[in-house]
Amino acid sequence: MTEHIRKRLTREQVRTILDRYLKKEISAEYDMDLLGLKRRQFFKWVKKYRKDYEVFTIEYSRNGANRRISEDIEKSILKELKTEKTLIGNPTMPIRFYNYTIFGVHYKKTRGIFS
Repeated sequence: MTEHIRKRLTREQVRTILDRYLKKEISAEYDMDLLGLKRRQFFKWVKKYRKDYEVFTIEYSRNGANRRISEDIEKSILKELKTEKTLIGNPTMPIRFYNYTIFGVHYKKTRGIFS
């Protein structure tokens, strides 16, 4: 797999390549090869560059955090894990192996979650 374009090339290098394409100095196929982009992505970048070349950037920006759970759910999970840890850590309990499936079933029953 190839390295991300923002790690291989600087913003100025990409802007120069796109600018040369728009001035018809080099072909789209050659530019796509230089940048390592598929046709669709290349023309998205060309459109963005034409629209406002001053603020054009190749940096990726997220709109929000990905794969986050709510704070309440996280607290609930941590509470259940602490309860399980005390059971496992208790030398008087005959627990040798941890069964994650049983924990999931117990958690769903106590929270009223049915799948």
